[in-house]
Amino acid sequence: QKIDKQVEELNKKFEEIRKEIEQSQAMSPETMKSYEELQNLMKEINNPELQEALEKLRNSLGQMNPDQMKRALEDYEFNEEQYKQRIERTMELFKSLKLNSDLEKVAKSLEEMAEQEKQISESNQSPAKDLEQQQAIEKDLDNVQEQVEKLGDKAPKKSKQQVDQLQKETQQQMKQIKEQLQKNMEQLKKQQQSGGESSPGTKQQQRKIQQQMQQTAQQMRSAKQQLNQQRM
Repeated sequence: QKIDKQVEELNKKFEEIRKEIEQSQAMSPETMKSYEELQNLMKEINNPELQEALEKLRNSLGQMNPDQMKRALEDYEFNEEQYKQRIERTMELFKSLKLNSDLEKVAKSLEEMAEQEKQISESNQSPAKDLEQQQAIEKDLDNVQEQVEKLGDKAPKKSKQQVDQLQKETQQQMKQIKEQLQKNMEQLKKQQQSGGESSPGTKQQQRKIQQQMQQTAQQMRSAKQQLNQQRM
């Protein structure tokens, strides 16, 4: 019964991963290779002959006396152990693919925010407009921070230590970005109240925020590449 539930959970997760990959505009060769491996593993786990053998074993056990049952389980133990190992391997691969997807999402979000920051720094719009856009970026940054906090929740066992370290470093960097963002918004508020234009110092600070976001995004992509290489 436990194995049945695990297989059912795997099928559900596989369908989620399949949809996510289909919606992705681009996949690295490493991710595609992992996905193909995952497809093959799922075919093994969902093998009709294996499922039929499991069902026959369950039915037979109900008709055996204690000694016969013991011998049957001893004969079947090795095959069942292999089956469990396939499930565990598949679960770890699911976690690797999910982590790969999450790192990519964080990197893309940071790059998008960096591009928005660049546009603000190059614009001649009023401090009020700059402030409005910076407030929107701050909300997006909060959402990304929440994503980063969840990175280690279901990381693969062999990657857990690296992911925890990456999570710690990224949270520190994003804290610094948010502090710079808040300082920039305070300056924009003052400029708005005085009726002036956005100062060169404010624009310079926005460019610095942009660079910090780009660097953090690059760190995400580098971490993703390293984890993919370890998996191969």
